This record gives sequence, structure tokens and C-alpha cells, in this order.
Amino acid sequence: MNIDAGFLVSLDTLGIMRKKCRRLIKAIILGENEMAMIGSWVTIIDCADSQPHEFRLVEAIGPRDAHPRDLPIDSSLGLALFGSRPGDYIKLSVGGEESGIVILSINNELEANAKMATFDEF
Repeated sequence: MNIDAGFLVSLDTLGIMRKKCRRLIKAIILGENEMAMIGSWVTIIDCADSQPHEFRLVEAIGPRDAHPRDLPIDSSLGLALFGSRPGDYIKLSVGGEESGIVILSINNELEANAKMATFDEF
């Protein structure tokens, strides 16, 4: 069977996404609001340089609607942040060097996303 999904994803990555989606669905049902999902603003601190960074998790980035701080969940960092909670530590390996990031905060409020959409119109 040959299926063209429009993108290439390993079976390991699909398994990780599936587990994270189940955890997100459970969190939504239980009313937990501090878990990173599509549309969330995630603030992290890079342990290598102690600098905070903020990203908005998105499903994918199109050529017209790209924002400099949008991070698709099909990227390595986006997948790592997807389903995370404040206080989580994520180990990173870039170019043979290991480092990590800590999730400082997650904002799932609609007002924050609406403000960003309004800002993008200008």
C-alpha cells in the first residue's frame, strides 16, 4: 500500500505525536490549561545561554501566514514542546553538543492569540 501524506515522518515520530495527542486530549477533558498545544505561546529558557525565548506552536507554516516566532509541531523543537508543561526539562543535542531548555510558561488564552492575529494584520 502506498500512501502520500504530503510530508515525511518516521514511525518513531508518529508514535511520539500519538502519545502526546492522547495526553493532550486527556488534559483538555480534565480542564487542565497548562499544556502546550497548537496555538499555545510557549516561553522557554535556553540552559546554554540563559536567554528566554517565546514561540507559538502551529500545525504548519505556510508561505503567507508565517510569523517569525511560529514553530511548527513537525519540527524537532516543535515536537519536543508539543504536550509539554511548565517546569519540564527538554534535553537537546545540536551538532554533537548537548544542552537543554526549561519550559517557563505556557499561555493558551484566546486573547493572547487574538492580539497576535490583530498585530499580524498590520
